[in-house]
Amino acid sequence: MDSVEKVVKEVKQGSVEEYRHIVQKFQNQIFRYCCHMLGSVEEAEDAAQEVFIKAYRKINGYKPGTSFSSWLYRIAYNHCVDLLRKRKFISYIPLCESAVNDSCNPIYSVENYEMAQILRKALSALSPEDRTVLMLRILEEKSYEEIADILGKRPAAIRKKYERAKKKVKQKIDEMKGVVVNEEFAVN
Repeated sequence: MDSVEKVVKEVKQGSVEEYRHIVQKFQNQIFRYCCHMLGSVEEAEDAAQEVFIKAYRKINGYKPGTSFSSWLYRIAYNHCVDLLRKRKFISYIPLCESAVNDSCNPIYSVENYEMAQILRKALSALSPEDRTVLMLRILEEKSYEEIADILGKRPAAIRKKYERAKKKVKQKIDEMKGVVVNEEFAVN
Protein backbone atom coordinates (compact mmCIF):
# COMPACT_ATOMS: atom_id res chain seq x y z
CA MET A 1 0.00 0.00 0.00
CA ASP A 2 1.51 3.34 -1.02
CA SER A 3 1.53 6.41 1.20
CA VAL A 4 -1.50 8.04 -0.47
CA GLU A 5 -3.54 4.86 0.00
CA LYS A 6 -2.48 4.76 3.65
CA VAL A 7 -3.47 8.40 4.22
CA VAL A 8 -6.82 7.88 2.46
CA LYS A 9 -7.52 4.89 4.67
CA GLU A 10 -6.75 6.95 7.79
CA VAL A 11 -8.96 9.82 6.58
CA LYS A 12 -11.80 7.37 5.90
CA GLN A 13 -11.40 6.16 9.49
CA GLY A 14 -11.91 9.70 10.78
CA SER A 15 -8.43 11.19 10.94
CA VAL A 16 -9.24 14.62 9.50
CA GLU A 17 -5.73 15.90 10.25
CA GLU A 18 -4.18 13.39 7.83
CA TYR A 19 -6.03 14.95 4.89
CA ARG A 20 -3.49 17.79 4.89
CA HIS A 21 -0.93 15.33 3.47
CA ILE A 22 -3.16 14.79 0.44
CA VAL A 23 -3.63 18.53 -0.03
CA GLN A 24 0.11 19.16 0.26
CA LYS A 25 0.94 16.42 -2.22
CA PHE A 26 -1.53 17.50 -4.92
CA GLN A 27 -2.21 21.21 -4.37
CA ASN A 28 0.22 22.56 -6.97
CA GLN A 29 -0.93 20.18 -9.69
CA ILE A 30 -4.63 20.78 -9.05
CA PHE A 31 -4.14 24.55 -8.85
CA ARG A 32 -2.19 24.55 -12.14
CA TYR A 33 -4.86 22.42 -13.80
CA CYS A 34 -7.67 24.72 -12.57
CA CYS A 35 -5.67 27.74 -13.71
CA HIS A 36 -5.38 26.34 -17.22
CA MET A 37 -9.04 25.43 -17.36
CA LEU A 38 -10.44 28.66 -15.92
CA GLY A 39 -7.98 31.25 -17.19
CA SER A 40 -7.73 33.12 -13.91
CA VAL A 41 -5.35 32.71 -10.99
CA GLU A 42 -7.96 33.97 -8.52
CA GLU A 43 -10.65 31.61 -9.82
CA ALA A 44 -8.15 28.76 -9.83
CA GLU A 45 -7.28 29.34 -6.18
CA ASP A 46 -10.95 29.17 -5.23
CA ALA A 47 -11.58 26.21 -7.51
CA ALA A 48 -8.63 24.23 -6.14
CA GLN A 49 -9.92 24.76 -2.60
CA GLU A 50 -13.37 23.60 -3.67
CA VAL A 51 -11.89 20.54 -5.35
CA PHE A 52 -10.14 19.50 -2.13
CA ILE A 53 -13.31 20.13 -0.11
CA LYS A 54 -15.34 18.02 -2.55
CA ALA A 55 -12.70 15.30 -2.51
CA TYR A 56 -12.75 15.23 1.28
CA ARG A 57 -16.55 15.00 1.35
CA LYS A 58 -16.51 12.22 -1.27
CA ILE A 59 -13.47 10.35 0.09
CA ASN A 60 -15.60 7.29 0.86
CA GLY A 61 -16.36 7.08 -2.87
CA TYR A 62 -12.70 6.53 -3.67
CA LYS A 63 -11.95 2.88 -4.39
CA PRO A 64 -8.60 1.64 -3.04
CA GLY A 65 -6.37 0.14 -5.69
CA THR A 66 -7.34 2.73 -8.30
CA SER A 67 -5.34 5.87 -9.01
CA PHE A 68 -6.09 8.51 -6.38
CA SER A 69 -4.55 11.14 -8.65
CA SER A 70 -6.97 10.23 -11.46
CA TRP A 71 -9.89 10.30 -9.04
CA LEU A 72 -8.87 13.77 -7.83
CA TYR A 73 -8.35 15.11 -11.37
CA ARG A 74 -11.81 13.86 -12.31
CA ILE A 75 -13.29 15.93 -9.48
CA ALA A 76 -11.24 18.93 -10.64
CA TYR A 77 -12.33 18.44 -14.25
CA ASN A 78 -16.02 18.24 -13.33
CA HIS A 79 -15.77 21.25 -11.04
CA CYS A 80 -14.04 23.41 -13.67
CA VAL A 81 -16.47 22.38 -16.40
CA ASP A 82 -19.37 23.32 -14.10
CA LEU A 83 -17.80 26.74 -13.50
CA LEU A 84 -17.25 27.24 -17.24
CA ARG A 85 -20.86 26.31 -17.97
CA LYS A 86 -22.04 28.84 -15.40
CA ARG A 87 -19.94 31.48 -17.11
CA LYS A 88 -21.49 30.59 -20.47
CA PHE A 89 -18.25 31.21 -22.28
CA ILE A 90 -14.88 29.55 -22.38
CA SER A 91 -11.53 31.21 -21.96
CA TYR A 92 -8.06 29.88 -21.53
CA ILE A 93 -4.88 30.87 -19.70
CA PRO A 94 -1.35 30.49 -21.04
CA LEU A 95 -0.05 26.96 -21.33
CA CYS A 96 2.08 27.34 -18.26
CA GLU A 97 2.23 29.55 -15.23
CA SER A 98 5.60 30.92 -16.30
CA ALA A 99 4.11 32.47 -19.45
CA VAL A 100 2.32 35.01 -17.23
CA ASN A 101 5.40 35.73 -15.12
CA ASP A 102 7.79 35.82 -18.10
CA SER A 103 6.03 38.86 -19.55
CA CYS A 104 7.79 40.93 -16.87
CA ASN A 105 11.17 39.58 -17.93
CA PRO A 106 13.08 41.82 -20.38
CA ILE A 107 14.34 38.70 -22.14
CA TYR A 108 10.75 37.75 -22.94
CA SER A 109 10.39 38.65 -26.59
CA VAL A 110 7.44 40.12 -28.43
CA GLU A 111 7.53 37.07 -30.68
CA ASN A 112 7.06 34.68 -27.73
CA TYR A 113 4.24 36.82 -26.38
CA GLU A 114 2.49 36.85 -29.77
CA MET A 115 2.88 33.08 -30.10
CA ALA A 116 1.43 32.61 -26.59
CA GLN A 117 -1.55 34.78 -27.58
CA ILE A 118 -2.10 32.76 -30.75
CA LEU A 119 -1.80 29.52 -28.81
CA ARG A 120 -4.33 30.72 -26.19
CA LYS A 121 -6.82 31.60 -28.93
CA ALA A 122 -6.31 28.26 -30.64
CA LEU A 123 -6.80 26.37 -27.39
CA SER A 124 -9.88 28.38 -26.47
CA ALA A 125 -11.56 27.01 -29.60
CA LEU A 126 -11.37 23.50 -28.12
CA SER A 127 -13.94 21.94 -25.83
CA PRO A 128 -13.00 21.70 -22.14
CA GLU A 129 -12.53 17.95 -22.56
CA ASP A 130 -10.16 18.39 -25.52
CA ARG A 131 -8.15 21.02 -23.60
CA THR A 132 -8.02 18.67 -20.62
CA VAL A 133 -6.66 15.85 -22.78
CA LEU A 134 -3.95 18.11 -24.21
CA MET A 135 -3.01 19.60 -20.84
CA LEU A 136 -2.86 16.29 -19.03
CA ARG A 137 -0.86 14.66 -21.82
CA ILE A 138 1.57 17.50 -22.57
CA LEU A 139 1.91 19.47 -19.34
CA GLU A 140 1.23 16.84 -16.70
CA GLU A 141 2.80 14.04 -18.79
CA LYS A 142 -0.04 11.65 -17.95
CA SER A 143 -0.37 8.40 -19.87
CA TYR A 144 -3.38 7.74 -22.09
CA GLU A 145 -4.53 5.20 -19.50
CA GLU A 146 -4.42 7.79 -16.69
CA ILE A 147 -6.28 10.35 -18.78
CA ALA A 148 -8.85 7.73 -19.73
CA ASP A 149 -9.33 6.95 -16.06
CA ILE A 150 -9.80 10.65 -15.23
CA LEU A 151 -12.34 11.22 -18.00
CA GLY A 152 -14.05 7.84 -17.79
CA LYS A 153 -13.18 6.83 -21.34
CA ARG A 154 -11.15 4.15 -23.09
CA PRO A 155 -7.40 4.78 -23.64
CA ALA A 156 -7.82 4.28 -27.40
CA ALA A 157 -10.52 6.96 -27.48
CA ILE A 158 -8.26 9.33 -25.52
CA ARG A 159 -5.36 8.71 -27.91
CA LYS A 160 -7.65 9.53 -30.87
CA LYS A 161 -9.07 12.60 -29.08
CA TYR A 162 -5.52 13.78 -28.30
CA GLU A 163 -4.43 13.46 -31.92
CA ARG A 164 -7.54 15.27 -33.18
CA ALA A 165 -7.21 18.08 -30.60
CA LYS A 166 -3.53 18.50 -31.46
CA LYS A 167 -4.45 18.75 -35.16
CA LYS A 168 -7.19 21.30 -34.43
CA VAL A 169 -4.79 23.48 -32.45
CA LYS A 170 -2.12 23.28 -35.14
CA GLN A 171 -4.69 24.08 -37.84
CA LYS A 172 -6.00 27.08 -35.88
CA ILE A 173 -2.46 28.35 -35.30
CA ASP A 174 -1.72 27.96 -39.01
CA GLU A 175 -4.85 29.98 -39.86
CA MET A 176 -3.99 32.77 -37.42
CA LYS A 177 -0.34 32.99 -38.43
CA GLY A 178 -1.05 32.48 -42.10
CA VAL A 179 1.89 30.08 -42.33
CA VAL A 180 2.69 26.48 -41.62
CA VAL A 181 3.91 26.06 -38.05
CA ASN A 182 7.04 24.11 -37.24
CA GLU A 183 6.52 20.48 -36.25
CA GLU A 184 8.04 21.28 -32.84
CA PHE A 185 4.50 21.53 -31.43
CA ALA A 186 3.88 17.89 -32.32
CA VAL A 187 4.41 16.43 -28.87
CA ASN A 188 3.58 12.76 -28.37
